[in-house]
Amino acid sequence: MAAVIVSGMVAGTPAHGGATWSILQYLLGLRELGHEVWLVEPVEGDDQSFHTSARWCSEVMERFDLADCWCLVRPHRAQTAGMGREELRRVASRVDLLLNASGLLADADVLDAVPTRVYLDLDPGFAQLWHAADGIDMRFDAHTHFVTVGDAVGTTIPDCGRTWLSTLPPVVLRHWPYADRLEHEALTTVANWRSYGSTQHDGLHYGQKVHSWRALIDVPTRTDVQFLVALGIHPDEVADLEALHRNRWQLVDPLSVAATPEDYRRFVQGSWGELGIAKSGYVVSGSGWFSDRSACYLASGRPVVAQDTGFGRRLPVGEGLLAFRRAEDVAGACERLRADYGRHRQAARAIAEQHLDSRRVLTTLLDRVLGREDPASETGAAVASSGPDRHNAVVLSLASPSPAGQRRPPPGPVDAPDGVPATLHAHAGEVGYEPGSPSDDEIVAALVDRLGHDDVRLLERQAYRYATSFRLEDVEVEVGGTRLRIIVKHLAWRNLLPDARRTKPPFLHEPLRAIETYRRILAREGIGARLYAVVADRERDRYWIAVEKVPGVELWQVADREIWAEVARWLARFHARFQPRVGALRRLNPYLLEYGRTAFAFWAQRAHRALIAGDHPRRRELLPLLDGYHVVVDALVDLPVTLVHGEFYPSNIIVTKRPDQRRVCPVDWEMSALGPGVLDLAALSTGWSDEDRTALAAAYHQALPDQGAGPRPPWERFVTDLDRARLHLALQWIGWADEWRPPPEHAHDWIVEAVTVTERLRL
Repeated sequence: MAAVIVSGMVAGTPAHGGATWSILQYLLGLRELGHEVWLVEPVEGDDQSFHTSARWCSEVMERFDLADCWCLVRPHRAQTAGMGREELRRVASRVDLLLNASGLLADADVLDAVPTRVYLDLDPGFAQLWHAADGIDMRFDAHTHFVTVGDAVGTTIPDCGRTWLSTLPPVVLRHWPYADRLEHEALTTVANWRSYGSTQHDGLHYGQKVHSWRALIDVPTRTDVQFLVALGIHPDEVADLEALHRNRWQLVDPLSVAATPEDYRRFVQGSWGELGIAKSGYVVSGSGWFSDRSACYLASGRPVVAQDTGFGRRLPVGEGLLAFRRAEDVAGACERLRADYGRHRQAARAIAEQHLDSRRVLTTLLDRVLGREDPASETGAAVASSGPDRHNAVVLSLASPSPAGQRRPPPGPVDAPDGVPATLHAHAGEVGYEPGSPSDDEIVAALVDRLGHDDVRLLERQAYRYATSFRLEDVEVEVGGTRLRIIVKHLAWRNLLPDARRTKPPFLHEPLRAIETYRRILAREGIGARLYAVVADRERDRYWIAVEKVPGVELWQVADREIWAEVARWLARFHARFQPRVGALRRLNPYLLEYGRTAFAFWAQRAHRALIAGDHPRRRELLPLLDGYHVVVDALVDLPVTLVHGEFYPSNIIVTKRPDQRRVCPVDWEMSALGPGVLDLAALSTGWSDEDRTALAAAYHQALPDQGAGPRPPWERFVTDLDRARLHLALQWIGWADEWRPPPEHAHDWIVEAVTVTERLRL
């Protein structure tokens, strides 16, 4: 672990909660990683202002358990607050690293003592141009390393003869949890109209937010979404204030909503989302700058609509984070948020966890600065996989029961693949665990057995926020010095979350289905998430699995259609692989559901009852069309049978986006079954336009082998069979449960879908 001094503006401008947070993220994030941290900040001004700053700093640092870890220094004087001068010298003498935001700290007692001094550039473009073009001494010479929150220094921005490392703003997720309360039904932000001076370079004006805002002044008039801005603007800016009010910007005093770190957090987390307007200098330079404030919104699960500075080179754009260049783009982004706000909320948090989590951002930063990592490696890459892969995103089961609803007898003893324990026995009633939960020691023992490594430590264990059916735990362990994240999923009926228990048809629940699919099929074939341990104890009704937390994103977060096509091709190969082995699959996992004539007819009957009792305006159109559904069943049961996932929806598919490291990992196999492969393809393509559905179908069809698993079906027949599968899925959603309604992520009109497909099939 390292000893680190962080210098930045916490106390220099009291009552600026956002500015305080920008530095707290470094202090708290480094401390969370186990490093020793101190804040040392230079404060200008007279005695009164220095004392005011000291009181503010003392209050803030105490609230965040950093009461003994700060020092304010007065430039050109020996005076300090917090630590005394001698204590500051002692601390500096043993510190490994100084992170000096904007080079503000020039105190010789610190700079002369600390061997590694990082200039942390929070204003990419301005700092370099002030030095190169305006001849201002930015104190670069006092530093050994140079880090910027942009990524264009050395290209569109002068590098001033230095090598600059690029980073992203860290956010401490523990202090910025997923928000659960909406206070402002508006896109909000916290901003200053003006700050420091503008500059010129190569005929371009590098200006402030005022210069960007004026070009976007009519944004609120283009949509009925509200815009609430905590704006620091001088009352003498009469013309601009009149323009803001005339164009329906709602203004609030930042001191009333964002003065303290707590107020700032409440304002951000209580917002519908953020409209992020950047300084014009960041925009014209294509600096790649991304706001630490926007990072807080994303971590809170609040979508961000941000002015494009080039940050899309490092962050995924399109879900949760939307970039704009012109005023009309903002209106379009607002409509996209409205159309699927729940999805954008989840995607926003996912971006924060995957790219901005202080644990990975700061670990990478320190490794690169202190020489523990190849400088050419990608900034922000994880040392430990800690992204939010949300294995159990909001998709309810779409599989069918086994014929006549009969449950097969449990299998006899089986050999676990590659040393995976067949059964682990947890201690009943152990303090700190819910019934059926494995103890820490059991998780460690399973990993020791699976990995063959005795040096295993459990570091962290917490409930997984994105669980929507069964209870999940996110577990971090260290194996031989390497951190590893796993997901523990509890599969007993009592571990269903309340909403899922109320709506899940009990006859579909069989915990051994997923366990045996993972253990006896997928693990042996090396498919999907790596399996680390299982519990299967019928006597005590205890079932759980521990699987790899796949370092990727859910497919629905991916905009690249080619990646979707890759998934379709993967699915075709998967189905072809198991099609000749159906008999063996039945023996390996006798708990698999089967899509036979009884199952298809069963779901049609449930849908029929739901339609009769329902009030959908088009339900009566669908009822007579179902009279011809037996033709669909006849065709589906004649199709080749293979292993199907059963709910192959994009939120149940984890993918890695880099082509050289592509993995496709379906998760949540509770409804795995034997049936026609088109059922999975129908689920994958749900919600797409006809054009995109056809493209996915073509990718799947072309990837089917012409021999081995059987000849590839003719295209026309294949497309018709796919429509039949879509009709079945629609009926299953309609007939799922009396009290059930699709969650926001799946608020698809399945009755309209069913009517459209039945008409296309000419039933």
